[in-house]
Amino acid sequence: MRKRQSTSVLQTALSAFLGGIITLFFVLTMNILPELDVKIEQWDSKIATLYGWQTLAGAFLALLAAVATVAVINIQTRSARKNFEKSVENAARKSRAFLPLAATEIIEYSNTLITEMENMGQHVLSHAENTTYTNVRSHNFPDLPNEAISRFANATEHEQSPYIQEVLANTIRALQFQRARITRYISQNKVGNSDIESNIKVSLKIIAMCHEIFKHSDKNYWDFNKREKINDALSTSTISGHGVNLQNIIDWIASLKN
Repeated sequence: MRKRQSTSVLQTALSAFLGGIITLFFVLTMNILPELDVKIEQWDSKIATLYGWQTLAGAFLALLAAVATVAVINIQTRSARKNFEKSVENAARKSRAFLPLAATEIIEYSNTLITEMENMGQHVLSHAENTTYTNVRSHNFPDLPNEAISRFANATEHEQSPYIQEVLANTIRALQFQRARITRYISQNKVGNSDIESNIKVSLKIIAMCHEIFKHSDKNYWDFNKREKINDALSTSTISGHGVNLQNIIDWIASLKN
């Protein structure tokens, strides 16, 4: 009987002990969990803040990288542009350096051609204006200065002045058309009086344009008060005896600038 009572008391005490532990556990849980939740929320907030700063730092670094990239591209572009402009300027300077020699060759060609035209014109001066000279093949015409023309053509590609480009192009065009006409005269072995005078005037215009090239190539060379050579050529190189008005040629050249 006593054993049963002691066993019952032991079971009751054990049950009470377990109940107390469980109660204590619940009490502690109820008191500690809110604090743990608060701490967890605090850590979550700190982690979120850290992530936010990391994102902001990443965006800032990306912005710096973009700015640096743009700066590098601008520097490279500016450098490339300067190099290109320098190469263009050097090419123009190089081609311009040969222009005086080329212009001199063309002037010599034109003067020689004028002499031949005047020689042919002397045979028809005493006749009517439409008289045709029929012994063209007996004359020695100078060869076309192809090398000088090539230098003019090369300078046209590199020249930065639109006016000089037009002068160069007009000189080349005048030489080619004039040569085509002379080739026809030689083929037909005849040339009219008016054609002779027309070719002389074309040669004089070519000479005047070459002096414009001299002016452009070396500004110290040209002086508008020193037109004696052109004036002499314009006044003496004619088959009509009346000369050619210098001012007409000057006005024609000036019209190219407009």
